[in-house]
Amino acid sequence: MSVSLMPDAALLTVIDSRILQLECLVRALREGGAEFQVQAFAGLREWSTTAGGREPAAILFGIGGKRGDAPDVVADLQTLARDFAHVPVIVLGEIEEPSHIIAVLALGARGYIPASVDLDIVVNAIQLARAGGVFVPASSVIRSYQQHRVLESVAVDGEKSLLTKRQAAVADAIRQGKPNKIIAYELNLSESTVKVHVRDIMKKLKAGNRTEIAYKLSSQTTRPDRCESDCSFTVACS
Repeated sequence: MSVSLMPDAALLTVIDSRILQLECLVRALREGGAEFQVQAFAGLREWSTTAGGREPAAILFGIGGKRGDAPDVVADLQTLARDFAHVPVIVLGEIEEPSHIIAVLALGARGYIPASVDLDIVVNAIQLARAGGVFVPASSVIRSYQQHRVLESVAVDGEKSLLTKRQAAVADAIRQGKPNKIIAYELNLSESTVKVHVRDIMKKLKAGNRTEIAYKLSSQTTRPDRCESDCSFTVACS
């Protein structure tokens, strides 16, 4: 599937296995007057077998609700980073957790666009990546800041400390809804050690279950002066 918006415009390659979302995005770019020539494909294999010889100026890669550590996402992003090392890849996805976005950026992406933003933000993110910057949604930066404040509040040294730093890391993972198996993998612990930490955390926080742990930690979060609704996005240029 290929849509030409302007014959001499920069070429934007859009890849997304969700055909309806792919067609809607291409149509939105066309009707929104974006200054790109767009070619769209349902996957890397289709692109490799049907694309012409012209190299894109940017690649918009849709992953939907998949996580950044999903095997197929990792494989595709590694392929793009290897075969198009000097072409910026911007990932479009539904998950806005900071750890997920960091995982995507670690695979070589030059930005992450959440599905909740409007078309203008998508275009700006693409232009920013082409200029050498990295697009990161403000909502995720704020959430990362809040998580850091939680860890600071429970993981300080001294007699007033509730949790050790290791327990605080486990507690924050519980707050994010991660199961013990994932926590053990991410923190390089055994599952039995994680279970011990969970029991100790419940005692120290006087929580009856994992849900109460998450609630108690979330209640300690301090919001920054600007709220999420005031922010569209933030950038970091290299």
